[in-house]
Amino acid sequence: MNFTGKYAIPYLRKTKGSIINMSSIISKIGQEQTAGYSSTKGGINSMTQTIAIEEARYGVRVNAICPGHIMTEIVYKEMERNADPQAYLDRCNHYSWMGRGGEPEEVGTAALFLASSWASYITGVTLNVSGGMEFGTIPKYYAFDESNAKMKEMAQAGDENR
Repeated sequence: MNFTGKYAIPYLRKTKGSIINMSSIISKIGQEQTAGYSSTKGGINSMTQTIAIEEARYGVRVNAICPGHIMTEIVYKEMERNADPQAYLDRCNHYSWMGRGGEPEEVGTAALFLASSWASYITGVTLNVSGGMEFGTIPKYYAFDESNAKMKEMAQAGDENR
């Protein structure tokens, strides 16, 4: 358990509170060159379920959110570093079946729901906020889309321009 959770548990038991961990959709579907990232996020999923089991008898709910492609500062910075920012964004938007990146507020709304009384009977869940990324887009896109080579070339060009 992380330190925040460890020290918050006594209070949460008294108040019947809720813990919401942040994971990633990559923890469930994998992605090229993300072994360290996806395995640590998978650990968060397992930790969430274990603590949910341990704390349910005390009325503490423990859940996780697994965001997909979310339009954060990291995405915008990566676009700036890329030789073709629009192609990079188009590729990222293709990850989601909804054809766009999610907004940080959409992840926040999911957290508010999980923390609310509306989710009072939900514990041990890893909630996907991903626009459907988990339905196979990334593996297919990386493995079979001919733009993969173009994206690698652009990434290399971006590395040379740094």
